Amino acid sequence: MASTFNITIDDASPLISYGPSGAWQDALASDTAGLAYTANTFHSTTAPGATATIHFKGTGIEIYGGHKPEYGEYTMTVDGKQVASGTAAGNGAQQQLLGAVKDLASGPHTAVLTSTGAGLDIDWANVMTSVGSVGSTMRATIVDDANAAMNYAGSWETASTDAYVNRTVHFTESPGAAASLKFIGNGVMIWGTVSPDHANIQLTIDGEPTLINTQTPDIKSLHPQTLLYYTNDLEPTQHTLIITNPGQTEGTGPFIDLDSITVLTATDTNSAGDAVPASNQSASNGAANRVSGAAQPGGLSVGAIAGIAVGAAFILLGLLGLFLFLFMRRKKRETQRNQGVDPETPIDAELPMQGPTRLSPDTPIQPMPTFTPIELVWLDDRSTLTTSSNVASTDVRHACGANALRNCDALSPHLRRKTVLEQMGNLIWHEYARYVAITASAYAVWSSFFALFYRKFFWDFVAGTLRDPGGLQPSKGSAIFITLIVKFPIIPIFTAIIALVNLAIENPLPLLKGTGLQRSLALRVVVLFFQAFLASLYYQGTNSALWSLIAIICYVRAIALGEKMAEAKDNRGRGGRA
Repeated sequence: MASTFNITIDDASPLISYGPSGAWQDALASDTAGLAYTANTFHSTTAPGATATIHFKGTGIEIYGGHKPEYGEYTMTVDGKQVASGTAAGNGAQQQLLGAVKDLASGPHTAVLTSTGAGLDIDWANVMTSVGSVGSTMRATIVDDANAAMNYAGSWETASTDAYVNRTVHFTESPGAAASLKFIGNGVMIWGTVSPDHANIQLTIDGEPTLINTQTPDIKSLHPQTLLYYTNDLEPTQHTLIITNPGQTEGTGPFIDLDSITVLTATDTNSAGDAVPASNQSASNGAANRVSGAAQPGGLSVGAIAGIAVGAAFILLGLLGLFLFLFMRRKKRETQRNQGVDPETPIDAELPMQGPTRLSPDTPIQPMPTFTPIELVWLDDRSTLTTSSNVASTDVRHACGANALRNCDALSPHLRRKTVLEQMGNLIWHEYARYVAITASAYAVWSSFFALFYRKFFWDFVAGTLRDPGGLQPSKGSAIFITLIVKFPIIPIFTAIIALVNLAIENPLPLLKGTGLQRSLALRVVVLFFQAFLASLYYQGTNSALWSLIAIICYVRAIALGEKMAEAKDNRGRGGRA
């Protein structure tokens, strides 16, 4: 069997043609905000009879779209035969399988998705294809537009943003400008940009011409890293690929561009060879992420990331369960001690001093020590020796008098300092931090709930690209956060869990009162740090992150001053009654 792999075709790719004219709409960035559409794009229609046609080479195809309440029925045909039908009406889910067919004869096929009801949308298509002969393996080699293996003729310019593979793209508006590449391989894929201001692309492979339509009336925004063309049936020999700007024609713009080229090479398992010279190869995760099942540069897939995140969530819940079990067991032992039963030392009838209670007539409750006043001597304004009998040594304010505080100079420095502090008052930093932390955690719980419905990475403006039309396009470096916030709201869920843990410590649950978790200020700093970090990543959590940082600063100040939670420390070992 030949080496098989999958190719993702986005809805904006020129490999999909939409009809009739004006029946389909290209979604703008504002239409996909917070929605889990692939590449943040989709095409939609409300016209009965509207079609989307995909010409592909392979053995199968899957078409994905959304389910919405206003959508209706559809049919799917492949090579003129109906293979699927159904309804796209639903509760708003995205990336739903609309239709699929497999085990086709390897070769060219045509799939048509037709709207027969109120409407539907298309997100992407997955094409199953293969290269090479039986027993071969396929390798995808990415040649960036800035690679030395590329040759450019005519006037070309470059741009650099995170929206492109290796942050580079070549573009031209000069008719006749061309880019060429010589390679050895069984197939090739060309990646570029689709935009309203683009022209068609004239492509030739070994002299065979093909016209790529990168601009259609339904395209309303710029779509980077889009698959423009692919073929998988080349002979394993050297080939010459030429991309030419044919110039602006009626209904098109003047530009063409080139982001990268992926060379597909089928090799025997006991041999190896370079599709292009080794010094000219460019390793990147950009366009290769749309090719699955091939040997390509490493990187975690969305499924792997989601699996890791879910696994981490279960580990965190397991640790919380273990802590709860240990605390409940500790509370049970403390309750037994309060009732006079030592869980570790059994009561022995031969030891008459032991008993079911701590107090007995032989050991009555002793009265509290009485307070004995002392006599304090000081000099008043007239330098007269004055005495006071019934003045406690700890109440210096009464002894000095409100109008004679300066006479306390005769007292020791320790008493003078205490007098001033008692009159001014002290800020208990850990108590202030506690109220701020409760506010931050409550805000984090609310914001994480809201983030489940409106998903947005807060820092997408950093290194992002502002398009007109198209809006703000996040950089490729933000892909991991887009996955964990927009596609799978893992980060907001983790934030809510951490915030609930912090609330259980700050406003302690009965089983946490008086325990080491409640008494530890350092633990609160650690929990608040993770809460602040995760909350700062999504749009709704920024306020919570700021309050968490303020609480951290206050707790650090309390630790620096040596503050202790006396109300919890003094009741340690008394059943958690703090």
